[in-house]
Amino acid sequence: MTHYHFISPVLKRSTKEIRILDENNIEVGTIQRYFNSKFSYFFDIFLSNFIVNIKAHDKTKMIVAKVEENVKWKDFIKFVRLNWNVTNELGTFKMIDRTKIKTHPEYELLINDLSYKINKDLGNKTIKIHNDAAQLVATIQYDKMIPPQRYTINIINPEVSIHTVACLSYVFILRN
Repeated sequence: MTHYHFISPVLKRSTKEIRILDENNIEVGTIQRYFNSKFSYFFDIFLSNFIVNIKAHDKTKMIVAKVEENVKWKDFIKFVRLNWNVTNELGTFKMIDRTKIKTHPEYELLINDLSYKINKDLGNKTIKIHNDAAQLVATIQYDKMIPPQRYTINIINPEVSIHTVACLSYVFILRN
């Protein structure tokens, strides 16, 4: 089991790079929120965290993972569930919001023929990622309720890279 951590910024709209550190406080990469256009930036001012895009860099500042919200005008009209395109070293995949109750958010990541569930219960400070066999892949815990929060990522099963887990968890954090 490997441990990583990052400290989220005070402002959720912040686009500064967030360092991902291992257990020896050595930087393994960064994650960063970004906007596709000025329109999405100004739209986000009025509707907080409406469009969330995250990218992850490795130590050499190369993009290794990217999570882009799939926004279409017909989605605004129909108010359908949110979905993201996840790009990492394995290819491009889909992440879908499967939340039925706001207090129990749940996302589903579809990688090839595998399905991963990302969920959190109300009052629990742990975000869990399970594979389709219900085995725990990673956990993300935070230390306090008020920002800046320190998030600790424990990768139990290295099926998914740290950069992808950090991107997915940061999207989950910003949306909920």
